[in-house]
Amino acid sequence: MPGELRVTVPASIHQLSVGSDQGTIIVRGIDGTLEAVTLAGDIEIRNVKGMVTARTGGGEMTFSVIGGPLITFSGGGTTRVESVFAGASLKSAGGDIFVGRVLGPLRASTSGNIQVREAESTVAVHSSGGLIEIDRARGAVTAENGGGSIVVGAAPSVQAESAGGGIRLKSISGPVRATTSTGPLHAAFTGHATLATSFLSAGSGDLTVYLPSNISVTVKALNESTGWRGGIHSEFPDLRSKRPASGFGAAYAEQSLNGGNSLLMLSVSSGSIFVKRAR
Repeated sequence: MPGELRVTVPASIHQLSVGSDQGTIIVRGIDGTLEAVTLAGDIEIRNVKGMVTARTGGGEMTFSVIGGPLITFSGGGTTRVESVFAGASLKSAGGDIFVGRVLGPLRASTSGNIQVREAESTVAVHSSGGLIEIDRARGAVTAENGGGSIVVGAAPSVQAESAGGGIRLKSISGPVRATTSTGPLHAAFTGHATLATSFLSAGSGDLTVYLPSNISVTVKALNESTGWRGGIHSEFPDLRSKRPASGFGAAYAEQSLNGGNSLLMLSVSSGSIFVKRAR
């Protein structure tokens, strides 16, 4: 095609640097490290055994079968990472970030959506307002969202904070610290979960937690809501809601379940608290 430049280099090349003003950069099949920079074009990198550094002012980026660490920045385009066999640091000024599988620690930041299918190590992600969704992580998850929702599938521990969206934690096996200013908060713990000291807080929205029947935990719940929404509803008979003798003030509940070896604190400012048995 007009303006196209093709360069063939040995696959065994130790280091390769490629640059373009506006055109697309495509690199496939090298053993060494790679640096790719374009002011506005797309970047596609596949089958590179070494470290990859890539930067575009606004184009889309795609990466597959990267053997070394991956470092990227986009001024606004979508970043797609199919597979990385090391760690990855992904930044975008506004584009969405999609990750298929990463074996090392993952860090990602954008104002758009972040979606991670499978992470074999720790995950630390930040969005200014898009959806954050992590299907499975084998390491600790840290997720911050300035205005959107957070969804985590399976993880050993989670620290999540949203300034304007709900939080849903589907299958967590360790401690959790999760807070949302607006929106519901759901957290489900696995059968062998060890909560250590965990804290869940919803500013304006219902808080629902699912606990295994055999979990050893002390639950402390506080609901500062007024009216009919100010309750603490529990499927564990020993965990009962109380109010001050005057009938006014916050509802609270405290009870050790199965010995209470760990601590779970629940807090709501405007909404209801539900403590349910995991099915």
